[in-house]
Amino acid sequence: MRLLDTNTFEIQEFYTDIPPYAILSHTWEKDEVTFQDMQNLWFATRKQRDQRTPQDTFIIHAVTRKAGYKKVWKACEHARKYDFRWIWIDSCCINKESSAELSEAINSMYQHYEDSEVCYVYLCDVSSTPGPHPRDPVSTFRNSRWFKRGWTLQELIAPSFVVFLDVEWNKIGTRWELQDVVSAITSIPVRAFTHGDVEEYSVAQKMSWAAFRQTTRPEDLAYCLMGIFGVSMPPIYGEGAAKAFLRLQQEIIKISDDRSIFAWIASEGESAPRGLLARCPFEFRASGEVRKSETGHIGDESSYSFGNNGLRIALPLESPASEDSTFLASLLCRSDRKPDVNQYFSVYLQKVAGQGYVRCRPEDLELVPLSSSASVQRLVVREAPISRKRKDKHYDEIHATVPAFFNCTMNNAGQVSSQTSTLRVWPRESVKFTFRNPPWPPIPFAFLNYHSQRFGESFFIALDRLTRCLVVTETRLDTMDDVSRLFAHDEGDGVRRFTKKGAHLLHWSSSPACFDTVVAPLKSGALVSCTFQMTGNTTERILEVVYIPSNPCNIFMTRLLDTPNCGFMVPFKVGDWTLQQIYPPDFFSKECGGQTYISMPNTGDLASTFRVIIYKAKEPLPPVYVTVGFANRFEWIDAGFFELSKETGEEIWRSYLGSGSRRLKKSRHGGSWPCMTMYDLDDWRFRDTQVIASIRYPNTILQLGSFILHIDFGGSL
Repeated sequence: MRLLDTNTFEIQEFYTDIPPYAILSHTWEKDEVTFQDMQNLWFATRKQRDQRTPQDTFIIHAVTRKAGYKKVWKACEHARKYDFRWIWIDSCCINKESSAELSEAINSMYQHYEDSEVCYVYLCDVSSTPGPHPRDPVSTFRNSRWFKRGWTLQELIAPSFVVFLDVEWNKIGTRWELQDVVSAITSIPVRAFTHGDVEEYSVAQKMSWAAFRQTTRPEDLAYCLMGIFGVSMPPIYGEGAAKAFLRLQQEIIKISDDRSIFAWIASEGESAPRGLLARCPFEFRASGEVRKSETGHIGDESSYSFGNNGLRIALPLESPASEDSTFLASLLCRSDRKPDVNQYFSVYLQKVAGQGYVRCRPEDLELVPLSSSASVQRLVVREAPISRKRKDKHYDEIHATVPAFFNCTMNNAGQVSSQTSTLRVWPRESVKFTFRNPPWPPIPFAFLNYHSQRFGESFFIALDRLTRCLVVTETRLDTMDDVSRLFAHDEGDGVRRFTKKGAHLLHWSSSPACFDTVVAPLKSGALVSCTFQMTGNTTERILEVVYIPSNPCNIFMTRLLDTPNCGFMVPFKVGDWTLQQIYPPDFFSKECGGQTYISMPNTGDLASTFRVIIYKAKEPLPPVYVTVGFANRFEWIDAGFFELSKETGEEIWRSYLGSGSRRLKKSRHGGSWPCMTMYDLDDWRFRDTQVIASIRYPNTILQLGSFILHIDFGGSL
């Protein structure tokens, strides 16, 4: 692979003994710097000024004025700050004029990101200083273009450590620190980030992560997924997205017998007979709950293959559902929502000739009990899948920074260190302290005491090398006994365990997960953020300590998003009305094929477990609100017209609380279906107009959300 020298901008090629390197993940924009640009620039700039030709001067000006050059420069500058000499950037480290090299790069892209020490994600459309925290629904973080691109999916999953940077190259947070936010945005389970083993997820689940992503070239929707599934194939640009995706599934079938690859639903309006393979990742949009297939029910008939006449597979079939020879075939995949229920996803197959079948009703995937079937015994030898867990990273030397306006003393082995801030000066008036060997042994503790006269704050950080953990506390640490009391030693297994209440713990060991950030609240409302940053030295890490004064936005830094238990699918457009607002704002909402998924908040209080959905149309038609929620264990719904000049979405929401004017409209429907409400408009111009809204529960249909909201207008409109 080729790597870019962060100091000289020289590109060197490595075949073996690849040095530690950082890697950049970004979205391509206009005027990116190419491999040829960087080569020409290096040869031009290595000459003395008086020896440069007019052509050299032209090259220097042409390359450095490109918009992409600033990105390369800033990426190298950021990597140098953490002592990385080498960095990999796809725009300038791949010679795209060579089709052979481009094919090799596409097939090894996942490996490049997996082998990197750290991945810097540059979000050119996000500004975090100042700005709302990523957990704030109004933050631009969740709407970044980076989360919508196909290639960035593997760039998010593969690296061991990921750091998000805003447009000014300021740190937004790490993947570990923002794991709940990133999970909400991408629909990727948090466990995939914390444990790093994607092999435990079904093919359908991994396909669903890419369902709403886009690529510039249509074939890349398939090529960008090769690394995630551990397959390789030559890219053939021009074959079309459907053919490329078909080839990808054929490669997956060669190494996996997971039948969840067939657990998809066709796009809206597509009902023509199909085969068992999907045409694009979007058809897996609702497959995030499909587990791996359980092939024990069919014994040795679990293998299948793709031949010139179609897919050869053994499936349990139910008796024909009608006279048109339609069968219900089980895929032997349970639902994550009902893991203990004896129900499996099934597809409809129609017999056409001989042993030939087609999939009919491809828009449906039923969840039904498994019928009995005869077993066919056949011996199948299968290769065990290669674990995709991230590699372990061990380091013993830690450098701790000191926030501006703070003093710090370092204690080791019961003595106060004489080290001062005479070492390297860091950005934002921070300095670097170094823990070395000694003083680590023979006592495996070290701790830092931070104090600021300006802020009137003190906090303490203890590090235990034995358990490789870090603790932030406001309890003063003066002696090693104070530090020891933060832990309890279990004589049975020799493992120290954290026991102190009111302190905040971070394991910096990479096993079982790559923990890298802890945010500890202080009693004053301020926060202390501790992040282990990767460096070019594999045995050294930098502990960045940041003090964040008390601020209302701090709540988003310490409160994790609570994954909703259920949600509604609501129409995006009804007649002349279009969905304009959801209150309270929904972080988990997604637009999906003419409909919008809206989650129900997990507030713990049924009285506030509801949302207001506002539809607007052109004048003189008035806006419409629909309120859906839960009360007394049953779903409820209300709807009506309102004037924007009189009420806002928040005011409508509050009117259902406490003694609000609409509190009595939380009608109990007793579990009857459909749950429905009708509202007459009082305005004389639309006297005969009604809003008709109803809730329905799709018992066995695979879709996002647990409920479907139907809205219609009756009367003169």
